[in-house]
Parts: sequence; structure tokens; C-alpha cells
Amino acid sequence: MSRVRPTFVRNAVATVLAVLLALTGALANPAPAQAAWSRPTGLTATSTATTSVRLAWKAVSKAPAYRVKYDDNSTMRSPAYLKATSAGIEVTGLKPGRTYWFKVRVISAKSASLSSYSATIKVTTRKTGDFGLLSPSGLAATAVGDSTLTLAWAPRGDTDNYRVRWATSSKLTDESFVRVTGPGAELTDLSPGVTYYVSVRVITPEGTNLSQYSPMLAVKTTGKASFSPPSGLSASATSTTTASVSWTATPGATRYRVKYAATPWTDAEYVSATSNSAVLTGLAPQTTYSVKVRVLDTNGDFASDYSPTVTITTPSVAKPLRVASYNVRCATCSSSRIDELPWSERRGAVVATVNGADPDVIGFQEAQQSWLTEDGTLLNLAQFEDLLKRLGEPWAITNGYRNNCVKSTTPTNCEYKDRGATNGTRIMYRTDRLTMLAHGSVSLPVSPLHDYPRWLAWATFTQKSSGRSFFFGNIHFEPNNDTSGSTTYYTVRKQEAETVVAAIARLNTGKLPVVLVGDANSSKWDVPSNVPYDTFVASGLVDPLGNTYRSSTAVGATVEKRINTNYYSYNNFERYARRSGSVNGSYTDYIFTTPMRVSEWETVVDVDANNNFIGVIPSDHNLIRATVWLP
Repeated sequence: MSRVRPTFVRNAVATVLAVLLALTGALANPAPAQAAWSRPTGLTATSTATTSVRLAWKAVSKAPAYRVKYDDNSTMRSPAYLKATSAGIEVTGLKPGRTYWFKVRVISAKSASLSSYSATIKVTTRKTGDFGLLSPSGLAATAVGDSTLTLAWAPRGDTDNYRVRWATSSKLTDESFVRVTGPGAELTDLSPGVTYYVSVRVITPEGTNLSQYSPMLAVKTTGKASFSPPSGLSASATSTTTASVSWTATPGATRYRVKYAATPWTDAEYVSATSNSAVLTGLAPQTTYSVKVRVLDTNGDFASDYSPTVTITTPSVAKPLRVASYNVRCATCSSSRIDELPWSERRGAVVATVNGADPDVIGFQEAQQSWLTEDGTLLNLAQFEDLLKRLGEPWAITNGYRNNCVKSTTPTNCEYKDRGATNGTRIMYRTDRLTMLAHGSVSLPVSPLHDYPRWLAWATFTQKSSGRSFFFGNIHFEPNNDTSGSTTYYTVRKQEAETVVAAIARLNTGKLPVVLVGDANSSKWDVPSNVPYDTFVASGLVDPLGNTYRSSTAVGATVEKRINTNYYSYNNFERYARRSGSVNGSYTDYIFTTPMRVSEWETVVDVDANNNFIGVIPSDHNLIRATVWLP
């Protein structure tokens, strides 16, 4: 008996068969699965600008394309997407100073997802005012011969100006630079067979940076060096515009090339040499230069890499410095000399004399620290304070303490405290021309017969016009003379001079040029000798006048121009000015220097046609001044 199956049964069977067939087909032809592609790794931001970010990641083998997903919110609620066909992309249109989150995945050519996303990175664009452009991309280099590289890169921005840097170390030590116009450059003067690290950035025509440097590219020149780089390179400035260079001779080498440039390596210049030394000329004053040297072969081609670099700094251009010494006669000193007026009546002449000489720095002697008295009234003013006040601005004093007392304003009943005060031996200077660096004082030996404190007052200064510094000392030695057969005061002055020499050697740690002025109370006619003079000259100091012992000529003089140097430095308040018939008068006042140019020396006297002092005689000593040029 035949049975007829219900329709719903037939339909159910058909459905089951269809599902089985579908599953069979799926197993035979599986759809692409994300697990078949590795997700990208190594995602980094290699460069940023104010509105752009350059991303890079490790390429996935045979990946058809990539999708970058990014947002300024870590949850990426409103993301944007970019498609990339290589393992890197520039993301533009961002906002300055804002943080963005990025990740990347592999996709098909038709943008179907083939992998999971990479790890997310966070990047902040640069703030407005920082680099507005990304660094140039696509930097490539080609070696042309042994010493040349040609470079090219993709243009960047609307500027056509770039700066290329290169070095033989990836740490960019001893790097060189060149500015170029257009996306390409040629680097010459390179070494054969050496790897160079090169990068490029965008700049303005004036040289302002508009981007970071591109990633460094390592490229090696062709060829092979025949010699090792020269060793033992040294260089020293010989003037404001010249320098001498020397190195250890390379065995077998007959030619060299010296390369030098203002630091860093910009606008380099070259000097050829056939021995292991050279002279550099045409340098700029007060400029630091880098110098290196290499071997050339007989054809003039490069035969070695460059030596390690050394630097030199040329000195600044020298400017005239006017120095002076002036014993102004103590205010409390008096005598019966007709033309010796009290301080109150001659101080105006002292100030006028100083202003007329126009020194930058001056050493005063006998500018007393005790209070002045006028018309029987004790003034709250020391002689050196009165002098400084009347000189006015821009004059200043190195040490303004009146005395070495606990209460330095008290003229009597002194309770000792060392304040560096130097009695009447004071240094004053013009603040518009000099900057004081340091100052101090050194106590000098005194005579047991004349127990009066003596000092070396010293200071270091920088000349504002040249930037050069110097050491300045001011002295006033024991004044008394020995009786026949005695050497007491001679010995004291010898000890004082030796103490000064030792103090300068100890204090002048920077080996600065030295100017020493003051009243040594000893002349070329003293017996048994002019011991302070001899001691200072023996220490290396120079007397520009060449006023040697009992000489009527100027032995060893270095001064270029003399003004009234035949006048004595001590005038004794005599109306008729003391002078000599030779080029040098008799001097107890001095200006000594370490070796330096002295273009002018003047013994300042104001005399009429009959050789008489005109008007008020300011002091029993004449001011002496010199124009020197610091080395």
C-alpha cells in the first residue's frame, strides 16, 4: 500500500539538504579570514608638525594595502580613516598642539579588512610657533666617485630652501651643513670608502627652521683611503686674523689639505700644504674656527679621511686702554713750600688734571682715608671720597672702605677688622669703559724705623670695547732714604717689590696681561740701585720708557710716542718744572706692563714758555699716563 508523505515533510528534507550542500561548499571554498594576515607592528610617529604627523610601521609581507584609523579621542568614537599602499603615511589637516590616537590594519585592495588593528599609539602635534612642516621625505643618495654624494628628496611645503647636514658618525659629532635651493644637493670633499649619515630639513630663505630633520640616511662613498688620517693636529691663533696649524707628518705623504670654517662647518675654506704645517689667514676676530687636515695624493685627490677636528678662537680686536698713576699729596700733609696749597684749594686742579688725561683706570697714592678738615671743621668725608665725588659719574672705586676698622666710619679709636682698605693707595676706574671682575689688597713689609702701613691694591677688569681682561696693581712704597752706609730703606723697598711680584703671581691665576702703577719712591739715581725697578723687570715686567739705572738714553724702550717724558715725575711744588736734557727725566712714579704694545706715554705738565707751571700746582707729583693695547 503506497503512502504519500505530507508536504511539510518534503520541504523539511529539502531544507536540510540545502544546508548540507551550503556547508560543503563553504568548506571547499573558505572566505578570507582576518587570522590569515598578521596585524601590523612597530607603529611610530617618525615626524610631527603643527598640523601633520608622519606614521610608519613594519611592513606586513604581501599586504595589499593598509587602513589607518585615528581620532582625537582615545575611544575613537568619531574616527577618520586613511588608506595607505605602503608601510607609512602622512596624516594632514590636524590641529596644532592636540593629541591624537592612531592604529593601522591590513586591508584588501578593495578595502576589505584582512587583519586586526595594531596597537594604538598616542601622538601630539606641535604647538603653533613650532615647526609648521613635516621633514622632507624620500631622501636618497648616490655615490659619485670617491669623494662626492648626490642627494635628492621630495619637495616640501611652498618653500624651496633646505639645510643638509652630514657627519661620519650617527651621533652627528663633527657635523657639517650646507644650505641649498631646491630638493637636491651635491656633497663634495668627502673621504673615500667612508659611511656618511645625511639628513635634510626645510628652512626659510633666512635660515629659520620650518621642519625637523628627516630620518638619517647612511650612504658610503666609493674607493678606499691610501693613508690613515693625520694625527697630532694642533692650532693656535697668532693674531686677530691669523692662526698657525701643525700636525704629525704622515709617512709617505707629500701633500695635505687643511679645511677650516667658523663653527659649525659652514662656508669652509681650504689651504694646501706640502709639509706638516700651514698658516690660516683672513680670519674674523673673536671667532671660533674648526680645523681638520687630510692627506692628498700626488694628483691632488683625497688619500685619507680627515683628522679629528680641533678648534681655535681668534682674539678680539684690540682697543686702546689708557692707564695712569697719580700721587695727589695727602690732605693732612703740609710744608713751608710757597706753591703748596691745601687740599681744598688744589683739589679742583687735581680733578682737572685727571679729566684732561682721560684714563680708563688710575692708581692714586696718598688719597688719604682719614677725615678732611676745612676751616677747623671735621668733615664726614675722606680725601679719596672727596676726590671720587668730584670726579663724578661714571667713576667708581674698587674698595670704598675708609679703613680697616670694625666701624669704618670712625676716624679714631679703631678696633681692627680687615676690610681690604689700602689707606691712600686707591684704584678708581670708569664704569662706562671697564667692568670690574675682582679686587683685593695685599699688605706690604714696613720699615721698623717708619712703621706706616703700605699696600698693593689690585683689581681685574674687562675692557668693554674689546672684551679683553687684565690685572691692574697700584703701589706706594717706603719713602725715606738711607743715610750714608745704611741700607735699611733699600732693603724694605726690595722686600716690598718682592712681595708685589709674588702676590701678582699668586693672584693672577688667569695669566692676564698686567699693568702695575704707583709711587716706588726710588729712582734711577738711588744707591746702591733702583731696587724696585730691578725686581719688577727681573720678574718679566717691562718699563716702556727704558729708564734704566743712571742712563741718559732709553735702553730697551718700547713706547712708540713720547710726550714730556723728559720731565721728572716728582716736582716738589717748585714753580719751575723739573726736567732733564735727555729723553727721560727722573722718575719715582712708574707704569710697568707685561709685554704689550704701548703707543703713547705722557708726563702731564702744564707749563708756560718759560717752563713754569701755570696756575695752581695740583700735587708734588706729576700725573703719568700711558696708552696700552691689551694682547
